[in-house]
Amino acid sequence: STQELQSNVIRNYENLETLANECFRIALKAPTPDQSIEIVLEYLGKTLKGDRTYIFEKNESGGDDNTYEWVALGVTPEKENLQNLPPEVCANWYRNFQMNRNITIHELEDIREKDPLQYENLKRQDIHSLVVVPLYIDGKIIGFYGVDNPPGRYLDYAQNMLQIMGHFITGSLKRRNLVKQLQDLSYHDQLTRLGN
Repeated sequence: STQELQSNVIRNYENLETLANECFRIALKAPTPDQSIEIVLEYLGKTLKGDRTYIFEKNESGGDDNTYEWVALGVTPEKENLQNLPPEVCANWYRNFQMNRNITIHELEDIREKDPLQYENLKRQDIHSLVVVPLYIDGKIIGFYGVDNPPGRYLDYAQNMLQIMGHFITGSLKRRNLVKQLQDLSYHDQLTRLGN
């Protein structure tokens, strides 16, 4: 019945929030923003039964760097191979992000014609399905994060879950950037003092 379906959906959403809150509680106890992010990625990976969860950030030259990654047992890490991806690889995704769309690929073969560069990039990594959502800092898209190869029935769930967690991820990235700025400042300060 429709009512049963609705109460299931509502239960799932409550479940989603409970999961998210539980994850935040653990992540906030971590001593550094980096560790908070790693906890969230691991949590998402396990909850969504994915092979890999990751964050990509736009770098100064316009390419994309894989800055954080969690992999399931027996899955090959890809982070080292995914530094400074040429901008054209993810160009299509960023076009979608600009229009407030997330990316869901149910079956990799679906994008072979439409997005050949991304197709090659994903195929090489053994990815057949994924969900990625954009990350915003101060209204600007700074990159994206997502999950690879979650079971089909988890794809919609993954989209909601990633959106809920997105704010926490960007909050942690902002904290990380702030810490780095402060370290740079104090380092610069010490150099100046030494110079006198």
